[in-house]
Amino acid sequence: MLHVRRSVVALLACAALAATAGTSAAQAAPRSEDALTASVTRNTNAADRQRILDYWTPERRRNARVPVLTRNASGTVTRTLRSQEDAADPPGGNIQLPDSPIAGKLFYFNPESGEDETCSGTVVDAPSESLVMTAAHCLKAGGENGTANGAWYEDIVFVPGYGSGGLENAFVWYYMKVAQRWSTWSDTARDVGSVVVEKLNGSTLEAHTGNGATFVWNQGVNTPRTIVTQAYPQNVSNGQFQVSCQATTENAQPQWDHVGIAVPGCWLNQGASGSGWILDWGTGSKKILGLTSSLDISDGSNYSPYFDSNTNVQYTTASTVMPPA
Repeated sequence: MLHVRRSVVALLACAALAATAGTSAAQAAPRSEDALTASVTRNTNAADRQRILDYWTPERRRNARVPVLTRNASGTVTRTLRSQEDAADPPGGNIQLPDSPIAGKLFYFNPESGEDETCSGTVVDAPSESLVMTAAHCLKAGGENGTANGAWYEDIVFVPGYGSGGLENAFVWYYMKVAQRWSTWSDTARDVGSVVVEKLNGSTLEAHTGNGATFVWNQGVNTPRTIVTQAYPQNVSNGQFQVSCQATTENAQPQWDHVGIAVPGCWLNQGASGSGWILDWGTGSKKILGLTSSLDISDGSNYSPYFDSNTNVQYTTASTVMPPA
């Protein structure tokens, strides 16, 4: 997850920062790139799929880590790594809710850090019935100064309803898409990513989970809305079980530098990145209007990029990518 403090910005999952002290990536990114995206497709075959599943042994899943980039007021960047065992931030405003089958855990290999890493994600309703939304920094390292020099992550699997520690229901990635302004500028306001996964035993992801959350956009930043997010933060149960937080959204500005929405007091830490912010959680018409991108370590509030018309373009184009038969 991205960690933000007024004098310190910590970007999890290898998100690169703008090099100029005092200049945010959002300020530097040209507005003309708002609707653009970057994507990659895997050359799929049965042998490669099995290789990816075999890679994720219980030990690798247990030891998956999240890199943290911290930037101080002088612009000095320090990179550290935290294991699932050593995260110890306050658990925050968590509540007990039944596990959601559409909330799940992502595992991936980061070729830049050389580490196995982990995030959260949410199944989103799509024509392909195979779409997961997560944070862009869970799929690709951000670029710098308009250059897409960050690596795509590898060997991604998504496990909906992860909780037993097994991979019986693991879906292997087929296609990934992130916002161009994340890919080239590390723009936190565009920290949104999508993954299309392959079928499992001939069935789509939504056939397995029963449905996905409906994507909604342009809901307004100033309208308070009660959301539930279910994630796998490492500061609770070592990231092995779903943790739920219910909170009311608020305008992320001026506390955050970026346009978006925030929820106070959830303290969703590393591993929770990418978890969907769900409206109408207790109904049959769940809607996703945001996702966990960042944590303010001064007060435990979490940030989501604002889902606007450009995010809808990103969602729509990813939603129609069909996995192999």
